[in-house]
Amino acid sequence: MSELKRYDVPMQRLLQRATPGKFPDDCWAWTGARVGRGYGQIWFFGRTQLAHRISFLLFRDEIPEGAFVLHSCDNPPCCNPAHLKLGSSLDNNRDMRSKGRAARIVGEKHPRAKLTELRAIEILEGFRLGARQVDLAEEYGVSRHVIYDLVRGRSWPHLTAEEQPDE
Repeated sequence: MSELKRYDVPMQRLLQRATPGKFPDDCWAWTGARVGRGYGQIWFFGRTQLAHRISFLLFRDEIPEGAFVLHSCDNPPCCNPAHLKLGSSLDNNRDMRSKGRAARIVGEKHPRAKLTELRAIEILEGFRLGARQVDLAEEYGVSRHVIYDLVRGRSWPHLTAEEQPDE
């Protein structure tokens, strides 16, 4: 069986569920089953796979082991091969952060949080009233870095004021 014939049926199945738009740059809306975050899934050569990866494979090129298939359109159900490109895990994470999709856990929910929200508010109030960071760190039993990150908005950004006094 030629390599091209091998992909005829999967390509037909993909196109039954990923409808190309009116224009070449339109997203191809996936109408089949989806997994978390909206990515399409399709049965392909004996196992369930992500539809956008299969679209890339069928219409563009092989996918090297460990490679990610990234969406330029930032639309998880899209299967338009013109919107897909190969990238690394690092590329995928950078893309996610640049588009504001990275989950940012802040406050008490952060696994390395040293403070409660109440204590963070108390520290910020003390700092605004003129307390030194080193004294606040000693009083609350945390490092100066914890206080520095808090008052600069690096941690607990939802609590920090627009303007912070200098140290």
